[in-house]
Amino acid sequence: MTNVTVNITAGTDKENVTAATLGDKRWGLNGGAQFGQPLAVAAGDKTITIYKTTNPTSIAQARNVPDQANVTFNVTVNQNAIVVAVA
Repeated sequence: MTNVTVNITAGTDKENVTAATLGDKRWGLNGGAQFGQPLAVAAGDKTITIYKTTNPTSIAQARNVPDQANVTFNVTVNQNAIVVAVA
């Protein structure tokens, strides 16, 4: 398991984000952790989905969770797209 931290770092819709999921883990509203806090996620190919209050209300992207102790996904959220940087 990898300790994954998800941060919403920038973008035109940054303030409209309510939650994020990666595989079966959730950050933010009704999540197991707040943004900036780690959750244990199994390594491998997953889908990260960002949920927001504006249309479209969700944006998904395939990501790989590396098999290592810790990883951080810094997400830029714009109206119709997300950019995920691995730190």
